[in-house]
This record gives sequence, structure tokens and C-alpha cells, in this order.
Amino acid sequence: MKRKILYIMSDTRSGSTLLQNILSTGAQMTTVGELFHLDSFLNKGHWGRTWNWQCTCGEPFESCEFWGKILGKLRDMGVERVEATEVQRKNAKGLSYLSSCEYRPGEANDEIIRLLEQIYTAVFELTGASVIVDSSKDPTQGLALYEKLGYDVKIIYLKRDIRAVTMSKHKWFRKLKERKPGRYKIMLLSKLYDLRCTQALERINESDKIFIRYEDLARRPQAVIDHICDSFQLHALQVPDYMVIERDHAVGGTPNRQGKRKIEYDDSWKKKSASRPIFRLLGSVIDKI
Repeated sequence: MKRKILYIMSDTRSGSTLLQNILSTGAQMTTVGELFHLDSFLNKGHWGRTWNWQCTCGEPFESCEFWGKILGKLRDMGVERVEATEVQRKNAKGLSYLSSCEYRPGEANDEIIRLLEQIYTAVFELTGASVIVDSSKDPTQGLALYEKLGYDVKIIYLKRDIRAVTMSKHKWFRKLKERKPGRYKIMLLSKLYDLRCTQALERINESDKIFIRYEDLARRPQAVIDHICDSFQLHALQVPDYMVIERDHAVGGTPNRQGKRKIEYDDSWKKKSASRPIFRLLGSVIDKI
């Protein structure tokens, strides 16, 4: 089988960690998590503070059994320091949520694509897997990999009800005790992000992409996974009853990634928004645009 990259494109709080975790249980598959943010975790940047910049196994990346070997392989390839793994996109008026999904042309992004290809190669060699699951989410990153990478890249577009995404993001901002935008602003920004995903998907061949909903994944995970495997010619896998993140060596993940959790549909946002009829109605309309 030709080596494949399964790239999960989605908004945050949409179930990408769940999907990544399920797929990584397949015999031919392994995961890197959100490779988009690897440089930040390695160099203690903005992304990764929540988890003290540690791998999902709980170890710092340099001392993690898996990533330590990957970094060693990269050094053998001549990569002394991983400084950037985020493909830079063209911005519209400097506002990232309003920017095009197109990536900036130039040597800097070309070098990032080459580095990402080296990382994937090192992971393939170390694990013996034929499929890598990358849950980086970002549409520009996914499009760049699809158009520039030497491997066979398949895109999984994962979408969740925008009201659930909004409520989950709002809750997470509050938990971080950071200044948070209001629910309507979060909803607007989430929709703009979704439109960027749609824009990127227009440039991807039908045979190389698939659309799934979080609600279907959580309620009928086996049917959704079977559909993904059939669409991309992957070996069938049995969906586990529980999601266990610690067995992966991944970058990032859900904020509450520790522990063993049963795979089930979370509709708590409906109760939390019951007293906000305008929010629910507006969200329903925006979600269908």
C-alpha cells in the first residue's frame, strides 16, 4: 500500500482528537497529533502551555521514547532544530480568520513543507505504519500538504454543530481564566474558519476528501470509521469502547486529554443554551450557510 497521510481538517472543539484516537488504533496506522504545532511544543511557544509542552504520554518531547527517536532521525537528515511547522497563509488585512486558505509562496513555506515531509518519513520508518493521522485541523496546512507533499494525502473534513463548538470554546476560555470574546463573536469567528475550510476543500479532488459530522461519529462511530476506511482503501478496524489518549505519542489534543473516556455523544450544550433561544435559532441558521 502506498503510504498515506490522513489529514483531519476541522475547527477546534469539533472532535478531531476523538477521530484521531480511534483511527490510530488501526494496525496500519499511527498518529502525530497536531503536527502543525510541533515547533511550539518543542520550543515552549504559545501553543502547548496547557499541557506544559508535553507529549500525550506525559513526557517532554525531547525525552519521550517516540519523539526522542524521531528528533534523532531528523538530526541524521541534517535537521538540527525544528523551528517552524506551521505553513504561513496569505492574510487579508492582517486578520487571520479573514485570510485566504492559500499559503504564502516563497522559500520559507517550501522549507516547512520539506521539513514536514522529513518528519513524516521518520515516523513511517520508526513505526512501520503505512498511514499517518495528522489532526492539525488548519485548512491552509492541509491544502499545502495535499498540493506539495510527496505522500498520498487524504482530507477528512470534520464538522460539528456551530452552537456546540461555540459553547465548548466559551467554556474553555473561562476555564483558562483568560479574557474571552462573547458567544456571538465566537460563533462568527467559527463560521469564518468554516468558510476557509470550505474554500480549501474546493481545490481537493472528490476521491481525496470525505465529509463527516461529529454527531454521527459520536453516535455511530463504527459506521463512520467503516465509511472512511472504504473511501480511502484502508484496512477495516474495530472501534474501541473507550478513548485513551495516553497510549498515543501525539502533539496537542483536547484540553481534557488525560484519562479514559467512553466514546459517546455529548449534547450538554443543548441544556446549557436552553435559556438562549436567539442564540440557538441564529446558530441553526448560520450553521446551514
